[in-house]
Amino acid sequence: QIAMNLARSGSGEWTLVDDDAFMPHNAVRHALEGGYVVGRNKAECIAMYMNSLSPSEEIARFLPVNYHRPEDQHNQLVEAITASNLVLDMSASVAVARELSDEDRESRAVSLFLTPSGEDLVMLAEDSERRLRLDDLEMLYYKAVATNPEFEGHLKINGSAMRYGASCRDVSVLMSQTTVGTFAGIGAHAVRQTREDSGAAIRVWRMHTRTMSIKSLNVELDDFEEVSQHGWCVRISRRLFANVLAQREERLPNETGGILIGGVDHARRCVHIVQALGSPPDSEEGPTMYIRGVKGLQAERKRVVTATAGNLDYLGEWHSHPRGASTLPSGDDAKVFDWICKLAEDEDRPAIMLIIGENEVRVFVAEFEPLTEPICLPS
Repeated sequence: QIAMNLARSGSGEWTLVDDDAFMPHNAVRHALEGGYVVGRNKAECIAMYMNSLSPSEEIARFLPVNYHRPEDQHNQLVEAITASNLVLDMSASVAVARELSDEDRESRAVSLFLTPSGEDLVMLAEDSERRLRLDDLEMLYYKAVATNPEFEGHLKINGSAMRYGASCRDVSVLMSQTTVGTFAGIGAHAVRQTREDSGAAIRVWRMHTRTMSIKSLNVELDDFEEVSQHGWCVRISRRLFANVLAQREERLPNETGGILIGGVDHARRCVHIVQALGSPPDSEEGPTMYIRGVKGLQAERKRVVTATAGNLDYLGEWHSHPRGASTLPSGDDAKVFDWICKLAEDEDRPAIMLIIGENEVRVFVAEFEPLTEPICLPS
């Protein structure tokens, strides 16, 4: 529906990529109307609809392929993406958005999707220089969902899923065409605005289903520091660094610490750390020691996991060192890291520890040795 809205407004030339066939249950939220198109490829039929709007020239072509497995049409897919100035991802697939993040290309990507209830629309838009990519924006979005009260219930699922076929993936969710159509109009307008603006953006539109009123929320952006260790790429929010430095300063002359929250992509061996929870009230803090407590921590972790539908979870530990001390680890730090490794091993993810000093942070990923150089931070 968003693509058709844009085509009707004269926006651009299109290459539509989809290997899926149109089924009767799709009609409630799709631009196709059923009838003779049932069983036919969605991309082919939408291209036909688009071209019927402008019979004097072809504005749309199609590739009936799976983005992940284009097989013999791989070159055509690469050519289409390379030639585009905007890649619009409406697959509702995390894997597609993350693969788009990894591609080295000039064209920026925008991802649009409905939440499981169908009551909220989300847009993740890369900047024109692709400094923030879709996977970075995804994790910042989850952080907002976990920390901003205005997102309460954002990722909830209303009702039960409906099975329409025998395959394990043949499951759909009931949605109102009224809601989908409203969001299709908003989404089309947002795409046009994004094309005119070179900056990155995370926007969420929440609908009050009784009044049909819409609340628009902008999510705060942030840059990331990247660390590659032992086969893992770890991207750490710069605002997180500012947060732990402030907590260290507040607790001096004592040490302090807490836990790290973020997301893991096992297939890409990529980790995003977006939040650092502070020291629990039952922690022991001293000028040369820190023992993290547990009071309230499990409840807060569970709340974050539930709010983000499991996309954010515990990743590791952070603690500070006192004035005049470096970020070089102590023997006790090594013991704590071994403990984190045991927790991480069951989930096939890397153990992570941050040690916070005066103006630097030392990052440990997966293995404690050899030591890597610390990250220097502004004072």
